[in-house]
Amino acid sequence: MFDIISAAIAPSMMKCLIKHGDIRFLANRMQLMSVGRSSLPFVVYIPSELEIIHFNRQYQEAMEVFYWEVFGSIQRENEAYRKLLLSFLKEKKTDVNKLLMFLLGYGNIDVVNLLIDSGFNLNDTINNGHTPLYLACRNGHYDTVKFLIDLRSQTLNKYVDTTIKDKQRWSVLHAACFKGHTLVVTFLIDIGININESSYGDNTPLHVACSMGHYDTVKFLLDLNGPTLNSCVDPIITDEDGWSALHTACSKGQIEEVKLLVDIGLNVNDTTHDGYTPLFLACGHGHYDTVKLT
Repeated sequence: MFDIISAAIAPSMMKCLIKHGDIRFLANRMQLMSVGRSSLPFVVYIPSELEIIHFNRQYQEAMEVFYWEVFGSIQRENEAYRKLLLSFLKEKKTDVNKLLMFLLGYGNIDVVNLLIDSGFNLNDTINNGHTPLYLACRNGHYDTVKFLIDLRSQTLNKYVDTTIKDKQRWSVLHAACFKGHTLVVTFLIDIGININESSYGDNTPLHVACSMGHYDTVKFLLDLNGPTLNSCVDPIITDEDGWSALHTACSKGQIEEVKLLVDIGLNVNDTTHDGYTPLFLACGHGHYDTVKLT
């Protein structure tokens, strides 16, 4: 009933609706007449003379961070509409590349079409050297990660470089381990990302997962025992200060991860370059349960 009433009333108050209506209604019910007809029922069509008002509203909402409502509307799959929206945003001198890459990194696969339409280099970086792939891995968007990896083209701007690191020299695997996205971690390892790659400070993905207390991710990494070097985690790698994954887990009080590391044979008496044992670090940080275990 709501759909029927909306379709009947909306045309009579079109201008007001575009300027002041709920952005979710605009995203799900309204489409430019100039880009063709929709197969969806009860769509309200915006006449050409009101298109500029529509795009001004979209720009306003994008600046208010209503990204999904702007880029995930019922018009997102229409190439003509995507090009019109992109052109308008560029005229507004919006940092389109930064905006679109942010969206892609946060799981909006549809926005890839906008990126490609604009000639965007999928290996460009923002913030601290983060690529779209890095952001997608960090935020656990498996479908987006797989989509990006599966892009295979001779055109440079469609080929995703999995080896790019951020300013801390974190790989995409570090990013996934930091948030405990085990499914993404599994996929990255399957395509050959180096399990034992180290960042500045010589932290490995295992160090990162242990520090953050991601049990499932830590267990998955430790259970890897493939025949090749890259299919087997080296748990005794230490960082630049001589900290092993066990030192890291003890200092953070991650008791379940400590149990895993001790069970596979890590030495509880190993010392860092400053002479700290895992027990010393657990005591120093007041982690009672970890102290009892070690």
